[in-house]
Amino acid sequence: MAKTTKSTKTKKTSAAKKKTAAKKKTSKHLGRGFSLL
Repeated sequence: MAKTTKSTKTKKTSAAKKKTAAKKKTSKHLGRGFSLL
């Protein structure tokens, strides 16, 4: 049981990290686009 809970926790954290990374990427791209404009 402890193993499964741990795996789900890590999965959740990794997903959240991916989300934040994607947000940073999009914001960076948006900033570049605006600077180009």
